[in-house]
Amino acid sequence: MTFEEYFTEKMDEYRSFAIQNGTTKKYEFLRSSLAATVDYGDLENFDIIENDNYTNQWQPAAVSFNEEFNQLVVIDNIFGEGDLNELGSLTKTEINSSFKRAHKFIIKCVNEPLISFAETNSDLYHVSARIKDEWSSFKNVKILILSNKKISKRIDELKQNNPIGNKELAVGIWDLKRFYEVESSESEREEIIIDFSEKPLEALRASSTDEMDSYLVMMPGEKLAEIYGHWKSRILEQNVRSYLQNRSNVNKGILLTLAQMPSRFFAYNNGITTTGETIEFDSTNRHITKIHNLQIVNGGQTTASIYRASREKIDLSEVNVQMKLTVISKDKINDLVPNIAKFANSQNPVNAADLFSNHPFHQKIENFSRKLIPPTQENKVGLGKWFYERSRGQYLNEQNDKTPSQRKEFQRDNPKIKLITKTDLGLILNSWDEKPYVVSKGAQANFKVFASTLKTAEEWEKNNAQFNEEYFINLIVKTIVMRSLRKEIPKQDWYEGFPANIVTYSIAFFAYSMRLSKVCLNYNSIWRSQEAPLEIIAILLMIAEEINTHILSTPGNPTTYAKSKRCWDEYLSKVEYMQLDEAAGLFANLSETKTIMDDAIEEEKQVNLIENEIDLLLIEAHSWDEIFKYISKNNQMSPNKSSIIKKLQKGEIPESFQLQMIMDDVKGYEKLGGLIDRKK
Repeated sequence: MTFEEYFTEKMDEYRSFAIQNGTTKKYEFLRSSLAATVDYGDLENFDIIENDNYTNQWQPAAVSFNEEFNQLVVIDNIFGEGDLNELGSLTKTEINSSFKRAHKFIIKCVNEPLISFAETNSDLYHVSARIKDEWSSFKNVKILILSNKKISKRIDELKQNNPIGNKELAVGIWDLKRFYEVESSESEREEIIIDFSEKPLEALRASSTDEMDSYLVMMPGEKLAEIYGHWKSRILEQNVRSYLQNRSNVNKGILLTLAQMPSRFFAYNNGITTTGETIEFDSTNRHITKIHNLQIVNGGQTTASIYRASREKIDLSEVNVQMKLTVISKDKINDLVPNIAKFANSQNPVNAADLFSNHPFHQKIENFSRKLIPPTQENKVGLGKWFYERSRGQYLNEQNDKTPSQRKEFQRDNPKIKLITKTDLGLILNSWDEKPYVVSKGAQANFKVFASTLKTAEEWEKNNAQFNEEYFINLIVKTIVMRSLRKEIPKQDWYEGFPANIVTYSIAFFAYSMRLSKVCLNYNSIWRSQEAPLEIIAILLMIAEEINTHILSTPGNPTTYAKSKRCWDEYLSKVEYMQLDEAAGLFANLSETKTIMDDAIEEEKQVNLIENEIDLLLIEAHSWDEIFKYISKNNQMSPNKSSIIKKLQKGEIPESFQLQMIMDDVKGYEKLGGLIDRKK
């Protein structure tokens, strides 16, 4: 897909969402862009200042608070109407105006009484209050400009000589071309290039195969701190937004060693495990000058602790960190990185569930989304499937090789309005799981909590049948209801802002009431109609009004209050749950629904068994030699197993019960990193 086609599709998308949500294209561009920058790791969270029709010339579009780096990000939105040629480029004049607008806003927050420029209880008021209250704690300020224009080629730097007090000030731009390049790169992140040309890293090649090259490298502590400070959490494995602060004994120990015995750090610390896509060497071919897409897959705490030490002015000149670097081609990353992270010997290994998009849970959800076709809706063209984007950019990349007419057909069958991302999924499921205080902490914080609930690989093998077609249908129904509520909230007379908090708390209380009433949604009915019943939305709006009052009732910032479990507990303590029943057909009996789910689980177990058996039949004959050695080495070989393997090598098909006898052995071999070739 060309950039011109991407631009046209995006503008159509903003128009469609604006009509559906009763907003504007400018607002939908802002919402979509902020969500993408969070997924890419450029922001940890964001608070939109709701009214995008503001007349104040200094009011920004949104703000973001990065507590780990003590950073304030003020976001401005430059949105132009018209086609690509009419828009023109994003000019230096526009960028300077945007910078001055954000700069003026910050000055007002710090120096002026809030009541002089913001209405009490408005989004603007509470955001400004937080900036004023926390100003002394911010180490630096970033002004981030978002635009649907393409930045002018004449602009080669973004430096601004207008500091705010003693705060470091940076400027960043995400224009639509930058979003396009990242999204179409088949990567979940923008390319990261680390330059070591001033002081190349000596590298010892440890091993080399057709798939990857591994090196032992000595990374200076000062350089590692600089890298982490610049790229922040984006330098961590793309699906792990870890760390962390220094709360654990391990982190305190790292900081103590850095402060008191820096020369012993190398001896005391296990180092870091990293991957890269390509590396460049100097003329000796022994010193690394550049690493493309460096990612830390193990050792996040070590890295962040070294960064924190640098911020505390601890001398790192004597600190060196052992770095194991594995260079993997882009097409092999998804296959090999999970195993590297899993087997890496680190003091705080990454949980398998943290390797998020590769977890089998997400692969299953993706598979269901591709094959399950919702019931036909009146006046709708196409299949109307729900598209689960397991990794960022899938929706776009699946259209790359299609003709314009094929792309239109794809978009009819998979409408963008039915796209669900990983972060969407976490927000939806944690809301219905009665964790609104977690959801209120923002997409990345919620993302981590959601990831931690997933089963480890061993647990998954024993109990994954609960994730079946019925589960997927229920997930989509929850999505339909939650998105329908989100659309209606801003239309209410009582609404004053904070839509994300109101929606998640309302859904959570609704789920809480259903649980105590021993009912659940009538999933089949909503799945058939693909619409949330008006009666359910009316119930949710009643809840939402009370939630709104509750969140605003506590002195201070409502969004801060909503992030605390205290907010949820206090609401439950003063409000009786809603008695809900099956009479109107809106809800189903919980026990009957459980029976349906139990049947679906049993059916899924049979499907999984058949798929596992087929998987064994696809193993190439030569791979069975290594599997045979593995089983024999572990004293698990028996005459029966030996006979079964010989049959499979000959291309014969053993009985189902025979295949089950060696299934665990084959899985055990693969879990330990054993390579298996399968027929295509």
